[in-house]
Amino acid sequence: MKNIISLANKEDKHWVYHSGVDSLYTQNGFKNLVNAKGCLFDWLCKKCGKLVTVKPKEFELDRIRGFAENIPSCSECGRIMRPNINMRGDFDWNEKKFNE
Repeated sequence: MKNIISLANKEDKHWVYHSGVDSLYTQNGFKNLVNAKGCLFDWLCKKCGKLVTVKPKEFELDRIRGFAENIPSCSECGRIMRPNINMRGDFDWNEKKFNE
């Protein structure tokens, strides 16, 4: 993957339209990316709409128990935030980041 990304980054005309939410391309250095369903590291406050990017190590997922620890809280209103990803039937996803 690194060879593909370094080749694509040499010219600014290559883009990836990615439907996953794992930010695999971003973590590997690809610059021109559209995350069709959002990104697991962009978090949204459902109360006030604040949108922030959280580094992968700032929260933890326990995939065995299906539990997350250190979930970000909104710096504006104090509510717990949610990943800004578009899940099936999800009306709370904020398209602002997607449209940038």
